[in-house]
Amino acid sequence: MPLQRVRLCWWNSAHATSAPTEGIINTHTIEAGIESLHFSYPKVCTERQTTDSYLKPSPMKTAFKNTLSKYKFLYTIALPVLVVAAVYATMSGCAQSLTSINYQTGFTGIPATVEVGQTVTFTNQSTADGAANYSGSSWTFPGGSPVSSSQQTNVTVVYDTPGTYLVTLVVNGRELTKDNYITVTAATELPVAAFSANDTIILPGGSVNFTDLSTGAPTSWEWTFQGGTPGTSTEQNPTGIVFDNEGDKDITLVASSSLGSNTLVKSNYIAVVPYCSFVYDIDGIGYNVVEIGNHCWMANNLTTSTYRNGQSITTGLNTTDWENNTSGAYKVYNDDNSNIATLGLLYNWYAINNSNGLCPEGWHVATDANWADLYTALGGTTVANPKMRALTTWNPNTGNNSSGFTAYAAGFFGTNNQFAGLETQAYFWSATENDATSANTAQLYNDLDEVFEFPVDKNAGMSCRCVKD
Repeated sequence: MPLQRVRLCWWNSAHATSAPTEGIINTHTIEAGIESLHFSYPKVCTERQTTDSYLKPSPMKTAFKNTLSKYKFLYTIALPVLVVAAVYATMSGCAQSLTSINYQTGFTGIPATVEVGQTVTFTNQSTADGAANYSGSSWTFPGGSPVSSSQQTNVTVVYDTPGTYLVTLVVNGRELTKDNYITVTAATELPVAAFSANDTIILPGGSVNFTDLSTGAPTSWEWTFQGGTPGTSTEQNPTGIVFDNEGDKDITLVASSSLGSNTLVKSNYIAVVPYCSFVYDIDGIGYNVVEIGNHCWMANNLTTSTYRNGQSITTGLNTTDWENNTSGAYKVYNDDNSNIATLGLLYNWYAINNSNGLCPEGWHVATDANWADLYTALGGTTVANPKMRALTTWNPNTGNNSSGFTAYAAGFFGTNNQFAGLETQAYFWSATENDATSANTAQLYNDLDEVFEFPVDKNAGMSCRCVKD
């Protein structure tokens, strides 16, 4: 029943000296009204609200201390029905009015009929004056798991035993119980094991959470995690399974009910890979990875024609448009697509520096600091060149690729609008800008041991290597 907030004004000729006084009481219903009220002071307006504090249906005197106004008053109430009374606030001014707050507690459970082991989702539909109001929600689910919850809405509950069950929700102190609301029936079919994982490629020491997707209402689960810690679990959805050692790991789930069990084995389901491992770009192109110094480097030239956010990179520009372009673009050496697979693409620096991201998620274009770390690991710029050169594409080739960097002689597209350097030179951008019109590079030649670092106009087209963040 909605709480009625009633404000009453009256004139008490026996005690008032100049103006009417007003008092407020709260009731669930007022059928007979108020027979008499006696205030010890005139000009007092008060408002009262309560929960479930009831006066007996007989005349009585009660003394209250108004903590806000510090007024004391006495009154006599004759009530043929239950009347609610309590302290709420002190008000000033007297005016006849009538207000009410209509609290309604409500909820649904879907589905209301389930098999053993299945889930019901409960949605809070409680309102105050027609608007959603879930304040102080308290759920009780006898026979369910969990058996209680303070979550406001969308509570998921699993029932493991056949039967009919009541559900109770209390909101704003108002309780609603639906008897025999949820019906749970015995399982009717064998379970079929199924599951997923939040991640199937992890680094050593990484953890994985598993989610049961089995059908047929299983009531128990037996997991086995090859190489995992812990190695087994009986939880429905085990979390935080740690895999310390590299390699592919098998995962097994046995889902059971009173009717039987079913086993699913996913072989090589979890791949525990080294920190420097194979990586894919947004186009699905894969790249070998090598660890040099303190970083993981791509061991192939970047080939993607799409930024990390999914936006296509501009290509096919004519000579004039390429020269005047100040946004990202790429070219294919000699406009021959057969060169892409090995040599990669030749990007201008505006693509390198584009905020949409050129390298895969978790990777970035090599900076001056990254290149410096690489040279140091290889003994310095004066001797690093042959250690970086691939065993193919160079003519002649005196390199040994001992570092695994695998620099291909992909050439470049110059500011003279000419392709050059195929089989003899490799030019790589640095993400580090030199000035407004140029950026730094790493340059390798087939007949020298040294790696050169010269700034080049940003409109040139050169190869790109990505480094893991």
